[in-house]
Amino acid sequence: MIFGIWPEFLNTLQAGVQRRILPELWDWAFLPVLEAPAWLVPVVLGGLLLLAGLARRR
Repeated sequence: MIFGIWPEFLNTLQAGVQRRILPELWDWAFLPVLEAPAWLVPVVLGGLLLLAGLARRR
């Protein structure tokens, strides 16, 4: 989905992660997130925020 909207961003992101942080981090962390269905990332983030909100209430 990101590639369809802004293809240059992926090249820049990959180069930045591999050069400035850790080359293996691209394969371990970023690629699985980018290959996941587009709805999965917001659902996981929403679930984590919901759990954090419930834990804070108690």
